[in-house]
Amino acid sequence: MRARSTPDQARIELETQIQHQFQSRIGYRLLSQGTPTNNTGRTPSTFGREDEASTTFAAVFERQAGGVPSDDWLQKTDCQWLAELIGIDPKVLSAV
Repeated sequence: MRARSTPDQARIELETQIQHQFQSRIGYRLLSQGTPTNNTGRTPSTFGREDEASTTFAAVFERQAGGVPSDDWLQKTDCQWLAELIGIDPKVLSAV
């Protein structure tokens, strides 16, 4: 995204960046709300050193189709909330 981009250009650039990162070797993941990201005295983070091959395989090849965006705020997914808040198309995050 560039400082001189119009709002529409910035939205398209961000959507493209997310899609490219998701399709890259490194990938793109969103954590559910409340997921611990750092080890604490009581709770370990959800990121570990164990083999994540089965999780990665399932995320790529067994992915469920993204849900239909909902107008009911109780039915919205975290991805839909994020997409709406940052002003991008929720379909961009439906595969994440």
